[in-house]
Amino acid sequence: MTNSTNGIKCINGINGTNGINCTNGTNYTNCIRMFDLTKISDTTEGGIRKTSFRTCDVVCSEQIDIDTQAGTIVRVQYTKGCQGNTQGLAKLCEGRSIQDVISRLEGIDCKGRGTSCPDQLARALKML
Repeated sequence: MTNSTNGIKCINGINGTNGINCTNGTNYTNCIRMFDLTKISDTTEGGIRKTSFRTCDVVCSEQIDIDTQAGTIVRVQYTKGCQGNTQGLAKLCEGRSIQDVISRLEGIDCKGRGTSCPDQLARALKML
């Protein structure tokens, strides 16, 4: 994994050059997309929005399920990942505003991967 010149990290030997292109000819935007999540479901039941996301391939978790109501996180559940850490993170987020959690978790990096399970949660919340 290498750093781009503007501090955003890409994987698989891809290095952003001047924030425009990766050295292998891949558009720099695609480097950032490697960290994006995929929304796999989004329903509302009894006033609670239930949304599930598939995380990107560079983190340990595979999925994040988020329940929200009126701008507040009701429940977070990770599938796979470091079980103690993801359970602890989920509990700390419950009852907090979406914006508060985004501001606290956005940009956290795990082992130079350019993202992390907390950062993936922040990205998911931004998609809501």
